Amino acid sequence: MRIEKWRITGLVFIAVTVYCTAVTAYMGFNEESVRILVRATARISIVLFLAAFTASSQHIFFQKPWTAWLLRNRRYIFVSFALSHTEHFFTLIALGTMFSVPFREVFRTASIIGGGIAYLLLLAMTITSFDSTAKWLSRRQWTSLHTFGSYYIWIIFAQSYIPRGIANPIVYAPFAIALIAALGLRLARIVRARQRRAIPVQASA
Repeated sequence: MRIEKWRITGLVFIAVTVYCTAVTAYMGFNEESVRILVRATARISIVLFLAAFTASSQHIFFQKPWTAWLLRNRRYIFVSFALSHTEHFFTLIALGTMFSVPFREVFRTASIIGGGIAYLLLLAMTITSFDSTAKWLSRRQWTSLHTFGSYYIWIIFAQSYIPRGIANPIVYAPFAIALIAALGLRLARIVRARQRRAIPVQASA
């Protein structure tokens, strides 16, 4: 059985939910277990986000069966990311409201504003990821929303993981490197597309 489309989203949601339930059942509901869930759901989310963020770029440069799978299922991977990051959001809420000490640590003003905008963009992008709702926007509006939203979410992840990757490379460097590589791949795709568009103009000159 091939894992395609909504099966991907369903399996990711079940896996993340089962993991969260298992950790809570084993460790109990306390600050330590919630912190573990905060970190785990964030890392799952960043992997899913980068897979969707670079799907078309990977396929353009590598042309492999797995890149074709990524591109074909990019929408469903993105929705999987949205679900995972929603679970991450709820673990943050639990950490910040049920344990008084880390409240100020979790809900800094900058984090609330920057993260809040990211979640609003994520909501709008998720809603318009379906064929029926995508029709609410013109093609240009849809592209602008999803392009801006993707880069904004990348920035939010980058400002969180890149400094940590420098401070604690053993744990966070792989995520920081993956973020930088993903941006580089996207920019390389843009440069390549512009070069290809310029070729006919140069040839006819």
